[in-house]
Amino acid sequence: MNFAISGTVPKGADGKVDVQFLANDPAILAHDADMKLGLVADASIYNLVELSCELGLSRSTPVASLLLAGYRRWGPGLPQKLDGDFALAIWDSAARTLFCARDRFGVRPLCYRELGDRLVFSSDPQFLPQLPPGGSDLEEWAIADFLVGRVIEGNSRWKAISTLPPGHSLTYRNGSTEVRQYVNLEIAAECDAREAPERFAQLFRNSIRKRTRQADKLGCLLSGGLDSTSIACVTRDHLASHTLLATYSMTFADGGANDDKPFIDVALRNGGFRPTVIERESYAPLDGLNAMLEEQGGPFLAPNLIAIKPLVERAADDGIAVLLDGHGGDEVVSHGFGRLDELAAAGRWMSLAKECGPIARDYGKARHELVGAVARRTHGRSARLIYKAVGSKKKLRGSEKCRAPMPGWPSKDLIENTRLDERLRQSPPFPSGATEPQQHCAQLKAPLQPYAFEVLARFYRGRGIGSRFPFWDKELVSFCLSLPSIAKLEGGQTRVVLRRAMKGTVPQPILQRRGKMDFTAQLKDGMVAHHSSYIKHILHSDALEPYVDLEAARAAFALMQGSGENNSANVQAVWRVVALGAWVEMRRSITKRAAA
Repeated sequence: MNFAISGTVPKGADGKVDVQFLANDPAILAHDADMKLGLVADASIYNLVELSCELGLSRSTPVASLLLAGYRRWGPGLPQKLDGDFALAIWDSAARTLFCARDRFGVRPLCYRELGDRLVFSSDPQFLPQLPPGGSDLEEWAIADFLVGRVIEGNSRWKAISTLPPGHSLTYRNGSTEVRQYVNLEIAAECDAREAPERFAQLFRNSIRKRTRQADKLGCLLSGGLDSTSIACVTRDHLASHTLLATYSMTFADGGANDDKPFIDVALRNGGFRPTVIERESYAPLDGLNAMLEEQGGPFLAPNLIAIKPLVERAADDGIAVLLDGHGGDEVVSHGFGRLDELAAAGRWMSLAKECGPIARDYGKARHELVGAVARRTHGRSARLIYKAVGSKKKLRGSEKCRAPMPGWPSKDLIENTRLDERLRQSPPFPSGATEPQQHCAQLKAPLQPYAFEVLARFYRGRGIGSRFPFWDKELVSFCLSLPSIAKLEGGQTRVVLRRAMKGTVPQPILQRRGKMDFTAQLKDGMVAHHSSYIKHILHSDALEPYVDLEAARAAFALMQGSGENNSANVQAVWRVVALGAWVEMRRSITKRAAA
């Protein structure tokens, strides 16, 4: 389960050093026998048996005791020995040293702040002491990044607070803080594509076994998509002789073209599940927004969390302790779109056009548009000649990115103050000319990944439930990075290795499913039907004037109301503007009450 942890360590004091560790579960708060080492951790460690054997300890040794014994043996090398999700802190009273570490993917968050004569740390900024009333303020650049729907910076969003990056450790001694990277995500040697499905299936099943070995009262989110259904079916088969797997799904009265309900029904049809399906006739996406903003400490890039909140709360009411979550399946497996760049770089234009056809249809575009975008990205000025050589009769247009307004409509002052244009240019999704493995690796290293885990940790902890993410397994991630692009994208079908690995386990209609429900229609319809008055209030409030081009935001919302505009980028951008406005107003109210 995900817990909140925190601690306070003074700067190099003489004599007795009073170190305070706090956790909301005694199982992850411990000292060794002679009180020289103290530990606080939010951790799910999956190689406990191997650790106990290597340390010569009983298999029944508590997790905290194993971690302390590991630190005595390996010191700062402990994190490299751990397979799991963790944020931990160890105080060595003899050396007067605090050692902290965060797991390689950042599944469990850890942040810290230096306060005069001491360092404070926590798994959540809101638990850090001596913050202003209502929590810490957001950095201005974080507001700009939020409005455009990007996470550009890798540090903390909150002022005066630092976030420990994934795969890093922190050593604090005598008032000095040193942060080091103990592991780096690297591209492994390329494997044989023919053997990939069998090996993927083996690693995926092993990941789920590790994450269900210690989990009492286990449940699984089931959307009917490829990721969640793969997790649910493999877990069901693993638990077959023990119990039915509790699953939690949500459907909408009007699911649209990518309605999940038929696929959820197909997934449940073979049995082995104890399903809960919440059917929603009407969705009010801003209900409870202020509570979520308070829980998250500010606006957050995950409007769909409000939609699935009733699911997680139902699971908690049912006594579920841990939910398996398919988050990250797209990123870990990869759609394989880098293969398009590889084909263009190799001059295989007919193969590129063939691959682009089905993909373009999936995204509601014409094939020539996608071919043109890839040619422009890989060949620059030569793109027009190549485009004609492929046989397209359509004119290759200039980059739409240059002409389109910036999403989220940040104000001119905010753009200038935060150097937003410059930072966006300097932070491309991947390096120019990158191969599929390089693009894949860049995506997994992007600051969005740890940011998402920080949001999810607060969300699940706020519902009183734990979360585990089977796709984020170190062996599985390493294997996926070793795959050639044709194992991910072939014949216009994405994520090929997962589809082939789950053949015979996941129902065929789901293996063949190309799209997924993205809640855009539900988000737009719900905002217009239930929250129009409130949104107009926010869009005419002076709270947003320093941050947003309100005229552009009002025009976008009017379009959503009048013509039924369903453009995903605009709908999401309007939600972000409203979330920011709600948070600013909430902060103003808290500040006024504190001053009264």
